[in-house]
Amino acid sequence: MRIRPTLGLLTVLLLLIGGTGIYLVDRHQKNEAVDRAEAEAARLNGALDSFQIELTERLSTVDLQAEPHHGIELAEDLRAGLPAAQDVPEYGSDRSADFRDALQRRAALQERLDVAADVVEEWAVGAPFVAAAQEALDADLPQRVVGGPVASGAPVRDELIPLMNQTRADFDAVEVPPGQEKLAAGVDAALQHVIDEATAAATELDAGRSASFTYGTQYRDALQPIIEYEASLRQRIESALAALALPSAEQGDAAPEQVPVEPASFPSTIGR
Repeated sequence: MRIRPTLGLLTVLLLLIGGTGIYLVDRHQKNEAVDRAEAEAARLNGALDSFQIELTERLSTVDLQAEPHHGIELAEDLRAGLPAAQDVPEYGSDRSADFRDALQRRAALQERLDVAADVVEEWAVGAPFVAAAQEALDADLPQRVVGGPVASGAPVRDELIPLMNQTRADFDAVEVPPGQEKLAAGVDAALQHVIDEATAAATELDAGRSASFTYGTQYRDALQPIIEYEASLRQRIESALAALALPSAEQGDAAPEQVPVEPASFPSTIGR
């Protein structure tokens, strides 16, 4: 017996065929979305590999010790060059572990780049600041001007005090690293101490009386934090730059060598 297809049966068959077609198309699109995410993960990882190689080569040519001002340019390069991920379908990005790993790798590298950029920018200001502080706190400077007996206050008043005022002015003109205002104030106070004591000594000498003053303690107290700040800054910049070459944030920061801090010696008195 032959069964004639009815309109209802044909409708059901067409719906089944249409539904299967929609399912196949949807599945193909989803698979394609995952494939695109996987391909983008491979591309991004390759770009990050190349970026880190180029960055390591770039860092090897920069002498921040000799030319700390290059830290500003280097910081700009660090912030600008990181490869970015291209857009992929949301379905693929949600289901591709490789794509998520690549994004996490980029985010970790971005974080290390930001840290390195911040610290090399600080070095660009901090290194000249440290050098200026060490030059200003040259303990031999007062001794070279007035290092022996004097008959009056004239050498102190006419030579030492103007020199110390100029030394203080030169130091005060140097840019202070952010957050290091207390260090700068310590140096300024030590220099002002010499000026004040020299002024009082000149008055005593003009009156025919003996005079002397000390400044070793003040210089030591001002210089030691400067030395410690430089050691800390060196350590942070070495660690931050070394971390940029790491393939993964899971390996942690590179451990820089400790920077030795040498104690300074100071004469204790000057006067007659």
